[in-house]
Amino acid sequence: MSIEPPPHSIEAEQELIGALFLDPDVLADVVQTLPDGRAFYRPAHGLIYDAMRALAARGMEYTWITVANHLKASGTLDQAGGMDYMRECTEFSPTSVGALHAAGVVSDTFRRRQAIQIARTLAQRAYRASEAFSEALDEEMQRLYALAGDDHAREARELPEIVDEWLADQTEIALGNRPLAVSTGLASLDAIAGGGLHAGRLHVLAARPGQGKTALATNIACHIGEGAPVLMFSMEMAGRELAGRIIAQRLGTHTPDDVLSERYCEAVRGVGEQISLAIDDTPDQTIEAMRRKASAAHAKRALGLVVVDYIQLTGGRGRLDMHDHLGNVSRGLKLLARELEVPVLALAQMNRDVESRQGGKPRMSDLKGSGAIEQDSDQIWFIGRNANGATLWIEKNRAGPTGELSLAFDGERTAFSDR
Repeated sequence: MSIEPPPHSIEAEQELIGALFLDPDVLADVVQTLPDGRAFYRPAHGLIYDAMRALAARGMEYTWITVANHLKASGTLDQAGGMDYMRECTEFSPTSVGALHAAGVVSDTFRRRQAIQIARTLAQRAYRASEAFSEALDEEMQRLYALAGDDHAREARELPEIVDEWLADQTEIALGNRPLAVSTGLASLDAIAGGGLHAGRLHVLAARPGQGKTALATNIACHIGEGAPVLMFSMEMAGRELAGRIIAQRLGTHTPDDVLSERYCEAVRGVGEQISLAIDDTPDQTIEAMRRKASAAHAKRALGLVVVDYIQLTGGRGRLDMHDHLGNVSRGLKLLARELEVPVLALAQMNRDVESRQGGKPRMSDLKGSGAIEQDSDQIWFIGRNANGATLWIEKNRAGPTGELSLAFDGERTAFSDR
């Protein structure tokens, strides 16, 4: 039984090495695709390529002779095939025209080999009954995400090109073909937040326990869910509890007799049909799992919002301290927003300092666990209940001003509204 070799193209590697000897100026473009020699399947090619890069970095011209001397000095000339092999490679590339194409083939086959290795490692770890599979899956998914990120890496672009994109976006907004932001359903909040929740941005809603952050997030999710699909990761409340809140928001409180009424049951089912909201109440969920699930949902039907309730309850901490773990989570949420180009609303706990502060106004330093949440977020909101309803503070806003506003709160319906 023959074993199929991993993806590779010796011909492309030889063509590339030959082209680089013929025209050293091409190296500056090739290194954008191949930063180092690890991508080459044949080790000799990687040694030659890295020698070229090392000489070029010193401002030295590389030729068969200078590359051979460099390799000889490091004791790797024989491993690289010697000077005769370098001369032989130029026969595979009569010109340097195909260098970038050959570099693309080398990069593509290298990434395929990496993907195969990740899959094999995951398979091996899946057989180990002593290892938690969820942890193994998340770690290997991180490697896959990094590999996928390499494929979407952006090169620097000239300002005129970016300006044209900006003008195209603004034209679509001016014509009404694309909203500036997705409305939260609260006009006073939209006015300060730059129109609402912005695609590709991370919005953080923080509060002490019992102040209404889940209720406000659910209000917003249901409003957006009337026009676009919403995915909510709820690690604090079960899906049934959230469903009960949503029903109360829309229909008010109910009695046992109501539940036995066919008319009431039809109204409840109507609420479910009006709102496109999917709730994933898996506890202790990792950021990698949430990114994976959100990407899959978005591929089926474009999401209008992703909600995470709440950041400090995410799993996958492992050996990291809480500060570093929460930093990974906030960066993952920021990447999720940018990758899918959807707004992300992440809830967060505040520490106790605000309770002893005169006036009770929150500060961004009150975010519990990590300054990374403050750094990664595009908007930060704080909410606090009071006798007259609630106060919402916008303490960070890359889309506009900061400020505060008052909201009315109906405790029985757990519903917020404009005053």
